[in-house]
Amino acid sequence: MYAYFNGDLTDIQKDSIIIEVSGIGYNIFMMPSDISALPLIGERVKVFTYTCVKEDDLSLYGFLEKNELDIFKMLISVSGIGPKGAMSIISFMGVNDLTRAILLSDGKAISKAPGIGAKTAERIIIDLKDKVGKSFEDSGESAVSPARTNSAFGPEENDAILALTALGYSEKSARSAVTSAVADEKKKDPDAKPDTDTILKKALFYL
Repeated sequence: MYAYFNGDLTDIQKDSIIIEVSGIGYNIFMMPSDISALPLIGERVKVFTYTCVKEDDLSLYGFLEKNELDIFKMLISVSGIGPKGAMSIISFMGVNDLTRAILLSDGKAISKAPGIGAKTAERIIIDLKDKVGKSFEDSGESAVSPARTNSAFGPEENDAILALTALGYSEKSARSAVTSAVADEKKKDPDAKPDTDTILKKALFYL
């Protein structure tokens, strides 16, 4: 319903804020990490929002960065995870670490978030791994598309490079790390054909 609000910050509570836009005050739930990064009351602020509509409630959830909102919407699509649970996961892990854990199938890291057990963590990985990868690929297509079509790398290497650039590493660094990772595997077994997860985990060691 509302993509974002850009207005005057009029109040800050423990888990929510009020932004005034055109004389109307909107109460928006936010993560403590984002609340602590807000400007002073009276200053303007832009908050990306998600509108949660239920039979007896209509609530707004806000984020200072659009990538936080994007991963939030993915999380609430997973069965058993509501808006507050999704915010708790993002607040605990941060977008980069959560994305990394999903791409690396690291359920142990995700299960450390409050209220998230091993089964829920695995469900998050199963449901979101492809979505997370595609989301970052779409948002940075010009930066990472060469990695997908570079004939010097196989599909597994290209996918690993794509995942690394999605995590914020430069394409040059990602290529170098992937090359080193594959070389390590070849030293162990000249005929080895490591999969994407193996390459990615090894490449992260070099980064």
